[in-house]
Amino acid sequence: MSSIYAWAKTGRRGVKLRTTWCGGLCTTVTWLMEFFDAMAGNVPGKEAPRSMSDREKAIDRAERELEASGI
Repeated sequence: MSSIYAWAKTGRRGVKLRTTWCGGLCTTVTWLMEFFDAMAGNVPGKEAPRSMSDREKAIDRAERELEASGI
C-alpha cells in the first residue's frame, strides 16, 4: 500500500498514479494499468523520462552514429 500512496502523491519518474478518495485512498485496475503503461513508455504524451545515464548513453550513441556516417 505504501507504494501506491507514493506513486499517487509524488509519482515515479514524472508519472503519477490516478487516485480518488473514497473513505481512503483508492485507485482502479484501469488507472493502475495506465500508470504502468506510462512508466513503460507505452502512452503517447506520457512517456516516463529517461534517467540521466540513459540519456547520456543515447547522446553518445547518436554522436557515434553521426560521426560514422560523416555528419
